[in-house]
Amino acid sequence: MYELEVVSKIPSKKNRYRMGRGNFYKDATASTQEELISFCLLEQKQKKSIKTFEDAVSVEIIFKLCRNDLLNIAQTVCDCLQSSGIVKNDKLISHLMIYWDEDNALKANQTSLIRIESLV
Repeated sequence: MYELEVVSKIPSKKNRYRMGRGNFYKDATASTQEELISFCLLEQKQKKSIKTFEDAVSVEIIFKLCRNDLLNIAQTVCDCLQSSGIVKNDKLISHLMIYWDEDNALKANQTSLIRIESLV
């Protein structure tokens, strides 16, 4: 099992898109935050020598802050896992656990903790 930390705010997936001139586009602030998270995960992938998962995986996400759009934030995390190359495709995430940090498992500077392991 690998543990990955996120120390920045994670945007909600449904709140990332805006409409302008009849088209939908990704909000620039949310795009920047998503790129930052992906870079952070990629950096941890390289430091911990994590190979890209190409088979079914289990992902556990622990969030520090209580917000109502937990599922949409989890979708952003799954997208970042794919864009950072940790998982080949986010469709490989066959087991997803999401919950609040009620047990104070997170460090003071962490906003979330991602645990990922292969199911094969």
